[in-house]
Amino acid sequence: MPRYRVVRKSFLNLNPANPLAARIYKIGEVVEYDGPAGTNLEPLDAEAIEAKQAHGRPYASQLAPYPRDRGGA
Repeated sequence: MPRYRVVRKSFLNLNPANPLAARIYKIGEVVEYDGPAGTNLEPLDAEAIEAKQAHGRPYASQLAPYPRDRGGA
């Protein structure tokens, strides 16, 4: 299963069969996720890189920072 590092504090449900399994993940945590990963997840292995490319999802480093990441509201 693809492995990712959380690069932004994120509310994720890694078990779609159980909606109550969702929780907040902190920056730096490593997760295994089989769905389409958003910009809050950076791939850690070849399987994750392929999955991100297949879904056409950008990496966080390719985006402008969120206003709150720059000290904004």
